[in-house]
Order: sequence, then structure tokens, then C-alpha cells
Amino acid sequence: MNREALEESIRTNCDIAFSRSSGPGGQHVNKVSTRVRLTISIDHLCGLSPEELERLLTYHKKFLISSKYLQVSVEDTRSQHRNREIAVSRMVSEIEKAAAIPKQRKPSSPNKAAKERRLKEKKQLRMKKILRSKVDPEG
Repeated sequence: MNREALEESIRTNCDIAFSRSSGPGGQHVNKVSTRVRLTISIDHLCGLSPEELERLLTYHKKFLISSKYLQVSVEDTRSQHRNREIAVSRMVSEIEKAAAIPKQRKPSSPNKAAKERRLKEKKQLRMKKILRSKVDPEG
């Protein structure tokens, strides 16, 4: 993955929309559009191999729109310029996370102490149930 090419392709090919942000900010927040919605087509992403693109399509259901566009929305600060920079960096980091090869899980077995603990708990539960049962008067 080429991070510089990816970031440059996002900066040049993305569609940016601004809207009013929620949260604190006084009267000024009602007049300015600081929320940034950054959208980019997967076809315009540069610096990714075909395998990384495939992992991106399977990994990112949250940011994927109609299986062709990635979208990130940011309203962290009250600055439109700063939110735009955060959106680009967030998009790059999410694409990097998706393109990374997932670590293979190795199945493990419980250790000796865990097995003994489980058997001890089973025995205690068994004894509790035996003590709850009715006592046979004849013997």
C-alpha cells in the first residue's frame, strides 16, 4: 500500500459536502457549516493492490455506501478546515485498517488449572443438588 498516493487520490478525487454541526458552540454554530462529509468512489483510490481492494469491500460495511463509495463524516471541531483534514486522515487510516491482512486465530485449549476449576465447580453443583433432594426415610 502506498500511503502517499492513497492520501493524494483522496484529496483530489473526493466529494466534500458541508452541513451544520451539532453540539456546543453558542450562536455562531447556527450560522456556519462545519460538519464535513467526505465521499469517494472506490474506483478513484490509488495505491491499493487488488487484494487490498477486495479486503476493503468485505471489511468496511460501516463506511461503504451502495458497495461503490466510501463515506466519512466528521464534526469534531468548530473549524471547517480542521474537520476536512481530520476526515481525510480518518479515511486513510480506515482504508489502511481494512487493507491489512487479518491475523490468523490459533485455537487454544484450556490449561490444567482451568480444567480442574471446571471439574471442582461441577462437583460442588452436583453436591448442592444432592443435598436439595428428598431424603429416603427407609434408608
